[in-house]
Amino acid sequence: MMGAVTWKAPDVERPEGPLTGPERPMLQAFLDWQRATLLYKCAGLTGEQLARRAVPPSSLSLLGLVRHMTRVERAWFRMRFAGEPVDYPFGGDPQAPFEQADGSRAAADYARLTRRWTTPSPTTARSCRCG
Repeated sequence: MMGAVTWKAPDVERPEGPLTGPERPMLQAFLDWQRATLLYKCAGLTGEQLARRAVPPSSLSLLGLVRHMTRVERAWFRMRFAGEPVDYPFGGDPQAPFEQADGSRAAADYARLTRRWTTPSPTTARSCRCG
């Protein structure tokens, strides 16, 4: 009988973007690099490791940051820029992404964040390639 497979965050390479040129491609490249930097910090860690708090009693953890970015990107790109009528993930409490981070749900939280980066809504796609 085989043991359970433990999920680990995948390896990520940070993209190189233009350092000069039109504003839009530079901003998109900067956003892509910042997103990849967070995922780079998570690479190879299990859900439990991602949920571990950096310095208790602080609720700061890498998984909390992943969940926070899900909330922030939804608020900025979908709600504010695209005007989509969507709710905040994790409820209305801005601390919920950190305080409710659960290592057993890390794979789902990670996928929730990165799925929006690769499949934007039609409304968001017109205004930006993000969140």
